[in-house]
Amino acid sequence: MLQSRLKTYKAARKRLIAGDYNCISFKPFLPDMSKIIPGIIRGSYWCITSYSNVGKTPLAKFMFVLIPYYFKLLYKPNLNLKVLYFALEEGKESFYDSMICARYNEISGDTVDIHTINGYNDKPVREEALTVIESEEFKQWFEGFDDCVTVISYMSRVSDIVAYIDKFAESRGSVTEDKYQANDPNEYVEIVIDHINMLDKADSTLRDQMSEWSKYAVQIACKKYNYIVCNVHQQAAEGENAQYNKFNKNEAALTNLGDNKALQRDYHIILGMNMPQRYESGIKEHNGYDLTKLGDPGMYRYVKALKNRFGPNFGKGLAFDYYTLKFDELTKTKKNAVH
Repeated sequence: MLQSRLKTYKAARKRLIAGDYNCISFKPFLPDMSKIIPGIIRGSYWCITSYSNVGKTPLAKFMFVLIPYYFKLLYKPNLNLKVLYFALEEGKESFYDSMICARYNEISGDTVDIHTINGYNDKPVREEALTVIESEEFKQWFEGFDDCVTVISYMSRVSDIVAYIDKFAESRGSVTEDKYQANDPNEYVEIVIDHINMLDKADSTLRDQMSEWSKYAVQIACKKYNYIVCNVHQQAAEGENAQYNKFNKNEAALTNLGDNKALQRDYHIILGMNMPQRYESGIKEHNGYDLTKLGDPGMYRYVKALKNRFGPNFGKGLAFDYYTLKFDELTKTKKNAVH
């Protein structure tokens, strides 16, 4: 085993020297976070958690869909990326609406939202916006996106999800009882469950279904297939009441993971996202970040590593752009900066 690991280390060093990568790097997108968590590492098991309507799904889409896809486009064209996004909460059309709007807003300097583009508002979407979406450049971006991302919104039973992933693995490599060998050494497969609290109860309890899925995620998806798994995991609703506010200011916590707190033992990395301005109107500062410097204080989010098996925990203030699904790292005020 020592010799085997040494061979792996030497190969990783050789790739870095040649300007290649050994993970999907966060550095170009979340440079401060990348100092603690370098990026999306094969075989890792993630959790993104917060209370309702704070931004769990947008963060999951940014970190596990957009960052990997942009990383492939900009830095590693030979990356064989595949994201299996099990959308338990939204339909496939809604998922793509969010991505189409995000891409349009990213390249146009204009903004359009899901309600406007679907004609739900009184004011029709501008014809110029549709012209951009009809353009060849836009089409090519999404052709590449479709090659990398598969949205599955029609299944929520653990048994169905497991069968889907097993069949997928068999189509991309050789599978034996205890080993999987990918056909392509540049393969990176991500599995996103959004969100795990909406798994079908089947013939047991939701807690049991969540445990069954997590056991498969650890033993098969991560260990055997070397895939990356991310669960979007809702915080328990009672964590937002006055009693919790008194002790932890309604921040996401390991003890508040909804429906099955025991899963915290399985996750390698748990990112808790908080929105303090939701509970404190007129808040101007949070953990050294000046919210008044944001065009809209409502953009502020604080992401904290509640668990990091690979290194120390950390916290970082982010600006969330609803229109582009991007999260940008913020800089602390000088008097509160940590040197």
